[in-house]
Amino acid sequence: MKNRKFLIGGIVIGLAIVFLAYMGFQGGSGYYFTVAEALEQRDSAAQSSIRIQGEVAEGFETSGAGQNLFFTLLHINEEGADPPLNASIQVNFTGAVPNNFEAGRHVVVQGRFEDDGSFTATSVVTACASKYEPA
Repeated sequence: MKNRKFLIGGIVIGLAIVFLAYMGFQGGSGYYFTVAEALEQRDSAAQSSIRIQGEVAEGFETSGAGQNLFFTLLHINEEGADPPLNASIQVNFTGAVPNNFEAGRHVVVQGRFEDDGSFTATSVVTACASKYEPA
């Protein structure tokens, strides 16, 4: 009788650990589109939230005490890509601007496309500069 309680308790704990690990993996493994892919999917993804990776273009603007951010997200061309793509998306974001947000920085934005073709982001995450990049 006592062993049965331990067995059932162990199974319940094991299932809880498996479930939490699965949920953690699902949350952290979301796919993001490149700018060019997102533009191709714009019509089909109009009402759904998507994630897009790109590079911040020169000339971004902030307003409202730094709470509103307007910038252009550029397609990141892979080395040796022929021909390089010049795709871009206008992004509007309301919220706290990341401290290391700057032109040339790679970012991942999450949000949805608007009817006018712009992208309203609900989050902006900057990529950390690698400390192993050559000087």
